[in-house]
Amino acid sequence: MRWKNALFIAVVCTQVSLVTIVVYLIRSCNKFPHSLEELGHKKQKIQDDFDSTAWSAYNKVFTFKIFPTTSLNRQNQVGQMNTFPKEKMYNPESSGTNRTLVRKDTFMSIKKPEDNQVKKRLKLVVAILSAPIRFDRREGIRRTWMKDCNSEEVVCRFFTDGLSDMEPKVQTVLANESIKYDDLEFMPVPKGYNFGLRLLWLMEWSVQKYNFDFFLRMDDDYFVCLKRLLFEIPFRPQKRLYWGYLHCEVEGLVRIDEGFLILAGDLVREFMRKKDDLLCHPFGDQTIALWMNDADNTIYFHDPRIYHDVTAHIPEFKSLKEVCGTYLSLHGSYLHEMLLYWQIALKSNHSSYWVPSIQPISNLCPLSTHFDWRAMGGPPYGWEPKPCRLKPVWNLGNMHRGRNMM
Repeated sequence: MRWKNALFIAVVCTQVSLVTIVVYLIRSCNKFPHSLEELGHKKQKIQDDFDSTAWSAYNKVFTFKIFPTTSLNRQNQVGQMNTFPKEKMYNPESSGTNRTLVRKDTFMSIKKPEDNQVKKRLKLVVAILSAPIRFDRREGIRRTWMKDCNSEEVVCRFFTDGLSDMEPKVQTVLANESIKYDDLEFMPVPKGYNFGLRLLWLMEWSVQKYNFDFFLRMDDDYFVCLKRLLFEIPFRPQKRLYWGYLHCEVEGLVRIDEGFLILAGDLVREFMRKKDDLLCHPFGDQTIALWMNDADNTIYFHDPRIYHDVTAHIPEFKSLKEVCGTYLSLHGSYLHEMLLYWQIALKSNHSSYWVPSIQPISNLCPLSTHFDWRAMGGPPYGWEPKPCRLKPVWNLGNMHRGRNMM
C-alpha cells in the first residue's frame, strides 16, 4: 500500500506542476509582443539606448583630447574597454565632436576642423612634454605655476606617449589621470627618442585647435614664471621670433634648446604648410634648427633668464629670495624645487616686469646660424635626418624617462 500512496502523490505533484507551467506560459504570452515587428522595435530601442550610453562613455575616455593612439585598432587599448562596435569608433561624425581622429598610414592624424569653425584666440599655447611615469613632475606643475594658466589667453597641456605602447597598469593609471585632470594628451608617436615627430605633432595639434600668437614647447622639469611670460609677450616681435636658450659652442650647431622653446605663431603655421617637405631628427632642437635653415627673416632671441643648468644640483638656488623678478624659467626643477620656487614667487607677487631688449644674435654668437647635423659627429646625437612624411623611427632606446629619476 505504501508504494501505491507514493505513486499517487507523485502523479498529483506532476499534474500540479504541469498546470502551473501552462498558466505561466499563458500569462507570458499575453505580455509578449504580438508581432515580430513590435519585437523588432523594442529590440532596436534597447540597442539605441545602449549605443547612446556606451558611446557617451567612450567619448569621455577616448576623445581626441584624452586618447589619441598609435594603433589602428582602438579596441585593444585599455583593458576591457574593447566592446564598442568598430564602426562607432572610426566614424568621426557619430561622436558629435571635432576632437576625433581619422586613420592615415600607420599613425592617427588630427581631424581638421570644419571651414566655418572659429578657433579660439590665444596669446600662448604651452605644450609640456612628460614621460608617462612622471606623475610626480606633472603633479608638481599642477600644484604650482600651472595655477596661473587660468585665463582666456593661454592653454597649458601635458603631452605623453600613446597608451597602446604601455603596460596595462600604466594605461589604467594614465587614463584615470587624464579623466581626473583633463589636461593630459596622448601623442600617436612611437615611444623613445622621436622628439622631431613629437614636435611636428604638437604643432599640428595646436594649429588645428587654436589661433595663437606664440607656441611654447617645454620639458616637465622647468619652473615657469608664466605671469611674467604672458606680461611680456605683447612687447615682443609678433612674427618670426625664435626664442630660448641658445647653444653657441660649435660651428654648424647653433640652435635654441628644445627644453624651453618659444616660437612665434607665424613660424609654426609656416612649418605646417610645408610639413610634407620637412626633415625630422630624433632630437627636437635639431629638428627645428633644420627647419630654421629655410625660414627667412628669423629673429634669434637668446634669453639668459631661461636658466639652462639643473638648478636642483645648485645649492645657491635653495636659498633664492627672488624668482620671477630675475628669471623666466628654471631648469632641473623637480617636485621639491617646484614647491620651493612657487612659494618664493607668491611672496613677490609682481604686477609688472622689466622687459629686456633683444640683442642682435651676431653680438652674442660669432658663429653661423645655419645648422648642419653632421657637425655633431655621429651618435649619440648625430643622426641623419629623414623626411617627416615617412614617419621615421630611430632605434635609440625605449621610453624616455627624463634626466633625473626623482
